[in-house]
Amino acid sequence: MNRTLGCVFDAILSDHELITGWWNDGYRILIETPRQITKKELEKLPTTLLNLSVEDVEKSFSEYLEARFPFSYKMKFVAERFGALPRGKTILNSNRLKQLLEQFRKTPIFDETLREAMLEKVDIEKVKEIIKDVEDKKIKVSTLRSSKKPTPLAYHILTKYSDISELMVSERVLLSNIDRMKRTIEARTVILMCLSCGKRTGETRIRNLPEYPTCKKCGQRLLALIRFGQDIKTLQRILKKRLENKELAEEELKDLVHMRHTADLTLSYGRKSIIALEVKGVGPETAFRILGKMHQKEDEFYMDLLKAKIQYLRTREYWKNKE
Repeated sequence: MNRTLGCVFDAILSDHELITGWWNDGYRILIETPRQITKKELEKLPTTLLNLSVEDVEKSFSEYLEARFPFSYKMKFVAERFGALPRGKTILNSNRLKQLLEQFRKTPIFDETLREAMLEKVDIEKVKEIIKDVEDKKIKVSTLRSSKKPTPLAYHILTKYSDISELMVSERVLLSNIDRMKRTIEARTVILMCLSCGKRTGETRIRNLPEYPTCKKCGQRLLALIRFGQDIKTLQRILKKRLENKELAEEELKDLVHMRHTADLTLSYGRKSIIALEVKGVGPETAFRILGKMHQKEDEFYMDLLKAKIQYLRTREYWKNKE
């Protein structure tokens, strides 16, 4: 039910430019706003979100479906049943999901996907019932504004879905979270590319990397960390052009410079540099500054990474505006 309510809220708040994302669980809906909302706006939110008619609920939910159809992942399995896709061979990355939606829109596959999703994932009638109970005063709606720290009820979903939970706790609590941070990073898989010969590694868990990774083809240690979403073949083509002394376009040069910076770090600091670069908000320059401290204690290394992440989260609006 909260998922359906979140879809309705998304459509309404989008009209007011007051939402950038949202998450839900069985008890809560977490909404991320593009800016800090004022006290007056907060006080008006219950009316904005809940003073709706049955028609408003249906209209808002339909608008959400049209703008951000959230069931594309399910469409793959429906299309396989229809024989429109080979079973088990379609990769569900974000680009492919968008392609599926456009490919099967206005077809029986789209209609069947929506029908099944409405049965399994959506409870529009329950949302209408809640809205009616609010109107009839059977459900009381209150607002609480906390400038210091979230309530225990809110903290649970913030910890699960949001980056900002780390901004709200003391250094003592952060220290207790270092082991979790370490496990999370070391469980990730990465791809490295040798800038000496262009050979790439397969996806490897960070915890399984040697202290100083080397290229299995040429034995060199100048290995660049490939960022999530980058196309490895494009990067190999750029490197080949450079090795052949061919001119690079501006964007190609940017990609090459970033690869070189990460490769220099891997050459000097090995696996620790890859750990650093996998922390949100830590780029090559910040990683170089942290790694240059040559921490004797691992906890101090991770604490510096965590502080760098927190600094990024506090200032990311500035960096977005600079882009």
